[in-house]
Amino acid sequence: MEDHDTAEICLRTFDDLDVDNAGQVYKVELCSRLADIMPADCNTRVLQDKLDSIPGQLITREEFQAVIDQIAPEPRSTAQVSQQDWIDLFHAIDVDQSGYLSVDEVHAIFADDPLPMPIELIKSWIGQFDTNNDGQLSLAEFLEFVDKTTNKPYL
Repeated sequence: MEDHDTAEICLRTFDDLDVDNAGQVYKVELCSRLADIMPADCNTRVLQDKLDSIPGQLITREEFQAVIDQIAPEPRSTAQVSQQDWIDLFHAIDVDQSGYLSVDEVHAIFADDPLPMPIELIKSWIGQFDTNNDGQLSLAEFLEFVDKTTNKPYL
């Protein structure tokens, strides 16, 4: 789950608990509700620790927003990703260090997702940018994909 989605869920949860629109809720109730609704891979411990550092049993929306702002990293747009970042990503996916991304290597990065990426979809994606039709992506072909999808030329 992306960080900005998590922040939105947290703030909506606060608003749902604030039934009298007083702008404050009980911290224990907020923490309990967040623990129930957050995805299993989301570590709510940091959030809980930050909330515990605020004195009193109640927390205002402004205090809660400040906590969220402290723990949620600024989202990075693809415009902020350097060419070297994309090259490093390519090499991280290229586990056999062949200089090419195979269908299996790309598929492996989605293996732990609740809805794994279908092999046929990966083949189709590779096929769109595989200029020499060898069934895999070279670094140049991968950077062409980056260029076409982020409007940031690297070649």
